[in-house]
Amino acid sequence: MSEARDRRSDYLDCLVATSSFETVWAYYWQSDGRLFDEECRQAGQNVVRAVRRILEHDPAILQVKSESLTNTVEGSSNEAIVDALEDWAAGTSRFPYFEAGDSATTSASERGFGNVWLLTSTLLMNSIEALGGSRYGMSMLSAQQPEYTAGWLRWKAHLPDRVLRALHGDDILADMSAATSISVIGDIKRSQDLMTYARDSQQFSDRISTFTERIRELSDVYGGMFDKFTGDGFLVYFSEILTAKVGLSYTDAFLYFIREVRDYSVAYFDDWCKAVRKRPAIQVGLALGADIGNIEFQDRRNNLIAVGDAIVWSSRMASSAGAGNILVNNLLAAELRSLPDLSLTAVAAETKTGEDFLAYQLEPGDSWKGGA
Repeated sequence: MSEARDRRSDYLDCLVATSSFETVWAYYWQSDGRLFDEECRQAGQNVVRAVRRILEHDPAILQVKSESLTNTVEGSSNEAIVDALEDWAAGTSRFPYFEAGDSATTSASERGFGNVWLLTSTLLMNSIEALGGSRYGMSMLSAQQPEYTAGWLRWKAHLPDRVLRALHGDDILADMSAATSISVIGDIKRSQDLMTYARDSQQFSDRISTFTERIRELSDVYGGMFDKFTGDGFLVYFSEILTAKVGLSYTDAFLYFIREVRDYSVAYFDDWCKAVRKRPAIQVGLALGADIGNIEFQDRRNNLIAVGDAIVWSSRMASSAGAGNILVNNLLAAELRSLPDLSLTAVAAETKTGEDFLAYQLEPGDSWKGGA
């Protein structure tokens, strides 16, 4: 009789430990590991101890009996999940690593996502069953849950989903700051005429919004970081850290992006000019400027701060470029020169203060049409 009571107590302990861990883990995981770190690891250790104690007399405690659980995290083993949870709870890594269901392109938060749910759901169901219960609490899992974590919500205005799935939290900016990036600035020439002579303010707003959305789409396709819309242009970065996550070098990503943006903009602004009251004699369109270098990225009060010479010089390139043209600075030209199917033509230019410099007009060939 005493042994039966002890075993019942084991299942009760497991039920309480798992329920507590599930609650704290939800906050921990949703905050990208920023809330209740110590408490969550302690709760994880309690689960592991409770499971180990039951395994001494009931190996079936980890058996997945529900088909819906089995199909959710294919290939996962609760035994392996318990081992990984134990290592994480005693360590310092932000999230546990599980072999099953994980890969190099899976973010750390997503790695803990399905596996922890599988383990806790199994333990709760089996413990309730062992205690003679027949009713189970609601257990839910959605593939969209990672999109509502703190890191995802913070960076979704800047980064494509494919990159967000492979990166998380504060590591993004530290890695980018240590890497090489290409800064791209687009400047709409004669944008004031498009606003002044629009049929109404709504026409200008709709047109500029459609244009910005397309630029953001192209930035996402090629693994760029969309910094901001500037009112009459945009600022995008192509970091070797980010573009690798979409299978491209940062120079290839830049060339695909710049060619598509240029081609799209020429046709878009030509059509836009047909809908204004007074069409300017000077060509209206997008000028593009770019430079390469190290850029320091910081997150200050949820504001992206980017500082670097490459940004300054990409702005100067865009200011000096004509509508429909792409100007790149000297270092970026040297980086691109060895790549196929493009031309670089030297162009004399000067800054707003009268400082002269040599830029290069870039013309990517048809092989850089990405078809996004």
